[in-house]
Amino acid sequence: MMPHRYLAMAGYAAFDEVVWRRPAAGNALFLTFDDGPDPAATPALLALLADLDVPATFFLTGENLWLERRRLERYDYSPHALGSHGFRHRPHLLVGAERLARELDLTDRLVKRCGGRPTALMRPPYGLFGPALRAVVRARGERLALWSVMGYDFRWPAARVGRHLERQSRAGDVVVLHDTARTWPVLREVLPGWVAGCRARGLAFAVYGGVCGGWAS
Repeated sequence: MMPHRYLAMAGYAAFDEVVWRRPAAGNALFLTFDDGPDPAATPALLALLADLDVPATFFLTGENLWLERRRLERYDYSPHALGSHGFRHRPHLLVGAERLARELDLTDRLVKRCGGRPTALMRPPYGLFGPALRAVVRARGERLALWSVMGYDFRWPAARVGRHLERQSRAGDVVVLHDTARTWPVLREVLPGWVAGCRARGLAFAVYGGVCGGWAS
């Protein structure tokens, strides 16, 4: 399988508002999770990350936040950074700019109720974006945050995911995994060994991006 970073290099280079990896200086890896919060997975995942002392960036879905709006206090995102994954988990290619702006505004208001470090990052579902979403994100002073390593935790068994992450993860990479009940059994098995292996190779973990209103290099 061709490493995703080569596909990203070819597909995203023309778009100034897209970021998909970071400089390799500092030997940092950027671990990200999409699709939360999920009451059947997120509290356990946050506890595991705390045990491992690993910061991450969570791209939260507005619809899931709305469903959990009366229980958001159960999610302690305080050590982590937060970004938007849109309101509904669907491609935004055919959604108009006005509706996109309304949905992103609502999602951002919900994200801000979760603690953590807000970012100026939006990750489009499936990594798909068109001119309308690009224009809305630019107008909001944000960036489209994609990735260079796909974990395939939603598709592969844990052993294969672990081998894949071990082979593909390099300094500067943005790794995407998924915060769902379906993927939690895989994450629970993979993360401790992979994190230990990365640290043994001299890699460290950092959050992806700067605080709201700016981008950290």
